Amino acid sequence: MPNLGNLKKQIPSNRIRNDLISRHAYARDAGFYRLLPELVVKAESVKDVSALFKYATEKQRKIVFRAGGTSLSGQALSDDILVEIKGGWRSMAVLDGGQAISLEPGVVAAHANLHLAPLGYRIGPDPGSLQSACIGGIVANNASGIGSGTWANSYQTLRAMEMVLPNGLVLNTENPLDDERFHQQAPEIYTGLLNLRARILQNRQLLKRIQEKYKLKNTVGYGLNSFIDFERPIEILAHLMVGSEGTLGFISKVTLKTVALQPLQATAFVRFDSLEKAAGVIPALKRLGIYACEILDAAALQAVLGHWHDNTQPETIISPDEAALLLEFQENDQAMLDQQVAQARDLIHKKYPRLKVAFSQEKDARDNLWKTRRELGPIHAATRPPGTTVLSEDVCFHPKHLAKAIKDLKSLFKRYHYSDAVIFGHAGDGNLHFKLSLDLSSERALTNYSEFMEDMVTLVVDKYDGSLKAEHGTGRNMAPFVEREWGSEAYAIMKELKDLLDPHGILNPDVIISRDPQIHLKHIKPIPLVDPLVDACIECGLCEPACPSSDLSLTPRQRIVILREMEMLKSQGGSEAEHHTLNQAFQYKGIDTCAGDGLCALACPINIDTGRLVKNLRQESRGPISKAIGQAVQNHTRLSLRVIRSGLQGLRPIAVLAHRPAFKGINKALTKWSGGRIPLWNPLLRATRVLKRQQGNMEEADLVYFPSCVNRVIHSGHPLSIPEAFADILAYAGLHSIYPQQVKDLCCGLGFQSKGLADAAHQAAIHTTHALWESSDGGRLPIVMDTSPCTYHLMQYDQILSGTHLAYWRELKIMDMAEYLHDQVLADRDVVKTHARVVLHPTCSNMRNGLDQKLESLARKCAKTVIRPTHVGCCGMAGDRGLFYPELPETANLPEVAQVKSLGAEKHYSTSRMCEIGLSSATQQDYLSIVYLVHDVLINGKGQVKND
Repeated sequence: MPNLGNLKKQIPSNRIRNDLISRHAYARDAGFYRLLPELVVKAESVKDVSALFKYATEKQRKIVFRAGGTSLSGQALSDDILVEIKGGWRSMAVLDGGQAISLEPGVVAAHANLHLAPLGYRIGPDPGSLQSACIGGIVANNASGIGSGTWANSYQTLRAMEMVLPNGLVLNTENPLDDERFHQQAPEIYTGLLNLRARILQNRQLLKRIQEKYKLKNTVGYGLNSFIDFERPIEILAHLMVGSEGTLGFISKVTLKTVALQPLQATAFVRFDSLEKAAGVIPALKRLGIYACEILDAAALQAVLGHWHDNTQPETIISPDEAALLLEFQENDQAMLDQQVAQARDLIHKKYPRLKVAFSQEKDARDNLWKTRRELGPIHAATRPPGTTVLSEDVCFHPKHLAKAIKDLKSLFKRYHYSDAVIFGHAGDGNLHFKLSLDLSSERALTNYSEFMEDMVTLVVDKYDGSLKAEHGTGRNMAPFVEREWGSEAYAIMKELKDLLDPHGILNPDVIISRDPQIHLKHIKPIPLVDPLVDACIECGLCEPACPSSDLSLTPRQRIVILREMEMLKSQGGSEAEHHTLNQAFQYKGIDTCAGDGLCALACPINIDTGRLVKNLRQESRGPISKAIGQAVQNHTRLSLRVIRSGLQGLRPIAVLAHRPAFKGINKALTKWSGGRIPLWNPLLRATRVLKRQQGNMEEADLVYFPSCVNRVIHSGHPLSIPEAFADILAYAGLHSIYPQQVKDLCCGLGFQSKGLADAAHQAAIHTTHALWESSDGGRLPIVMDTSPCTYHLMQYDQILSGTHLAYWRELKIMDMAEYLHDQVLADRDVVKTHARVVLHPTCSNMRNGLDQKLESLARKCAKTVIRPTHVGCCGMAGDRGLFYPELPETANLPEVAQVKSLGAEKHYSTSRMCEIGLSSATQQDYLSIVYLVHDVLINGKGQVKND
């Protein structure tokens, strides 16, 4: 590690990393560029940031801050020191009944909205990357989005800010004394800001230019409107920080004014013959007070065609000139909403009487439309030629010029042979996004792109006096053109501002202000091919908040990034030693600590399942001995489970030691020393009773009940085993079940697949499928599984079976126990709910199956108060992986644990015993199967049937 002076005394060494895998993991973000940092530092406090500023100033180092890494213009990359602030800055506080919210920069925007929504509010900025973008990046880029315009962006909704200046001064606009302290402790900056303000106010031409520029969406350069809108230097500085992209200081906390949610919405998707026709009606729609008006060209429509399942949007062929508008009105009065809808329909029909204009207030249809629109960028990027990277830009025109500007943009794409270019965006604001798939590996292609950029700037700035960047921030791609858009006087003020705040130039070089006119053509990100499962990934980062290992090792995006970085080293003649070092580190960070839960696929707009890739990599790493052992275990399932049960019984005497710190320490050390071969002992791992033989036959049965291996071996945490509790419920309901034939020899194979033992998993699937097919009378009887991950695995057998086995599987009707209880047992029964206040943890499999809502509905049928934690995610147990890598569930559960502990609930339920064990250990609350809640209501008399 390089000489870090006093930095290591200020920041723990485990948060200062220069190992290869940490550096390469942060070499890419969602944008167009790649820079390999020398150092990655995880800052967790204002004190850390101040220490970094001091160190960088003394050592002439450069610092770049990174939160969610969703920026699209190169703002979150560094070839020196990259400071990651996502991990330790997640505090938030809802204020004034939801009218404001205080946020640290590591809070994911969607999480803030989850806390605000029950109160009827949301934050103003509404970027497409809402699910993963962090507040730090949103404010630093002055993000806006679909429902923000120029009235609810970060700048307009800022109420207060705490900031750290490069000189180490910490200021908070909420402190009435801080403006004077600012004057006393940094008089040169304080006075400098006042002088710049005076120059602007005295220059009428420049003053008018600034006022006109911010009537449009505009994030090019620094927010010079701050000098006009505010008088006190501390307020001027706070608003200059908005949109400064980490080049003036660090934003450590903000308080944002929120936006009231309107309870009524009406949405329409209207298709036009051409982009120009669609754009032509927008000014009039804007005058009606439309909330959102999104435009999509033919390429965008083609990309999303298979993602919209609304019956009003039939899957038809898209003509090359076609376009569409996605429209929405929002109101709190139904009569007003109806009036707006009627006016919009009449307005469009007056010009184009044959167009279908159907507004819907149905929630699911609306949600589907907007989800797809938000994910349009990654969806379209997935259609790009293999190995190309994606340029994402957003320009803005006056709405009255939009139709002509669109026509000119399309001509520009054609002239430079960008045949797959796509145009979409917030047309109501004149804001257009466009994406290009580029391979700039040749000099000719780079020259073509350079000339395109020059012509595009001429079009936007000279012809239409628009904004080169509307909401994505200036970044590296537009830094050479800031002066071109603003003029020399305004640009001179921006340069003076940068020198005033950052005189040593330590913050984010070549972003916003750059002396290199070619900076936008350098450090272009290559996308080498590594595996068809992930090659479509554009590294947008939408997957990251869903990943249980994101605070421990790597995220799904970073796993893909490391594979690409290793491929680059291999293909470009890089160091073999570096490749070997990365490969060795990737074993633990990329493979061993991946939960493989698949939630990344749910978060990914194009369903990239990095967990599936990791399982394939585990399979490739398995040697013949491991494969032989796996096959032997599968061939002797009954014996293997008996051995495990006996082992758990034999270990019961040490359960009394399990809570002692010394025992935990020794156990953890052994687990680490063994490289994850010795599991962490958990006192909840107790043997259950042997499965009793079941009476009954196929002719009398209503279902086949397939108890999982886990529930046949591990104690449920309740006096009754799950099979016993389920049997009671079925008897009460007058239903009869049978076990599959030779049930004690059956295993669904999920454990084998997770460990990369594909042959054993395949054989288990074949064996299980035949047994279930025969036991269910060829699929006549439904098959009920009592562990959600196993249910999901059974439902995915089409990925590993073929021929006759696949034909048998397709005849089976597989149901999760929670689903069966909801649909069959309680469907026609109205019960008196228990008084319990219960917490529900839907497993990853529930969410991937789409059964989490049904699970929640089941719980609400039985309990008066059901709480689904705001930050519910993967518990990190991943079957038994959490026992071998206990640090995985420890870090994965932190957000959920904090909330659960504060709720004071009486009962806690889930649908997988291993998840329940992990959650019980983390929260110190007893998590049980949802079957026991139903049992309490129907059998134990805690609830009574009202109508049977």
